[in-house]
Amino acid sequence: HSVAGETDILCSVKVELAHPALDSPTMGRLDIHVEDLRTARNEEVATLLSNLVLSRGDGLDQLCIVPHFYVWKVSIDLLIISSSGGST
Repeated sequence: HSVAGETDILCSVKVELAHPALDSPTMGRLDIHVEDLRTARNEEVATLLSNLVLSRGDGLDQLCIVPHFYVWKVSIDLLIISSSGGST
């Protein structure tokens, strides 16, 4: 049972070595996946969160290890368990 305004989210973060995209050889990769069974807007929420993270100024270029060869790929999985505050 949730108190009004509370949101419970389970978050998993995985970081792995990857090859950069051919068109972005000095950019790391960020994948955000949102699972919320109450709404079909999962992709919209994931895009919003990606934009929010990247807008901080810590761009994907900070995830480059060796240009053209290796970058960090950061995968963030969010499972929204309950949300009684605001609308989604």
